[in-house]
Formats: sequence, structure tokens, C-alpha cells
Amino acid sequence: MCSEGYIELQIEIGSISTTAKLWVLENLCTGIILGLDWLTAGRHKARINFDTNLLCISFNGKKSSIPLLEINMNQRHFFRICDTFTLSPMEEKIIEGKISNLPNCDTAQFIPTAHFLYRDSILMPHALVHVKNYKALMTITNIANRPRIINRILQSELLKLNRLIQIVFLFHH
Repeated sequence: MCSEGYIELQIEIGSISTTAKLWVLENLCTGIILGLDWLTAGRHKARINFDTNLLCISFNGKKSSIPLLEINMNQRHFFRICDTFTLSPMEEKIIEGKISNLPNCDTAQFIPTAHFLYRDSILMPHALVHVKNYKALMTITNIANRPRIINRILQSELLKLNRLIQIVFLFHH
């Protein structure tokens, strides 16, 4: 992923306004990703409360919180690889997949099925993807010292996420 530099951006959570230095990236699947560096910065004391499922922030005596997204496990869609191809040893490739029942989604969470997670020598990690016209791009890696044939019928799960708060510290504008 190529960076175009960084900008300082104002972020409002409830009644609290804070800033973050953000890298500008091409082809990011969502609007903004706030990481641990922002959460742990001393000036706004952000924390995640998993008991209440809230992102809480304190600043200048003010407190505010917003709910985290709860993933609806009933919204399952399947990601099917479009083409059969061979991965050379230690090769990484961006591949296209089809999602037959999800035409468009700004941000969806890709979760490899258990069978695919434990398949020897193939790495296709959990990821956030952008779905457009029933298609999405993913990265797949062959970590073996021998070529691997990836069959186009291979499929994994894709969970659709809501548009406000994506995952823990991931926001969409």
C-alpha cells in the first residue's frame, strides 16, 4: 500500500473533539483506521470497555462514549475465488473474488473458513474488504517452498459490517 504522506485530522466522539495524525493511503477499504497509537495517546485517554461494548474517551474533564459494532453472524456471504491459478513458492498475489449475494458494501470483514485457515502453506488472513459489483480483492500468499494450485471453487466467509463503527477503532466517514 502506497502512502501519500500524512495529515492532521479532527475527530469528534460525542461532545469531545480530538485530533489524530493519519497516513494518507491509496485504496484503503474504509475511510479511517485509528490504531493503538491513537487509543493510548495520553491527552484523550481513550479505552475500550468490552463489558459495555463502548469506546470511551475523556478529555479536559469531559467524558463521552460510542458503541462498538456488534457483528451479526447471520449476515454471512461467501467469497469465491474467480480464477484457478498457481502460486510460486513464497509468492503473494492480489486476487479477485465473487460474492454472489452481496452487490456492494463499503467495508466487509473477510474471515477465512476453518478449513482454509488450517490449509497447509497458504496464507489468506482476516481482512477488511470493499465489495463493488459483487466482487472484492484479497491478498493470498504461498508460504511453502513448492508451487500451490489455487482452485477457483475455493470459498471462504465474508461478513457484512455496518457503516458507522467497523471494528473496535475503525471509523468510517
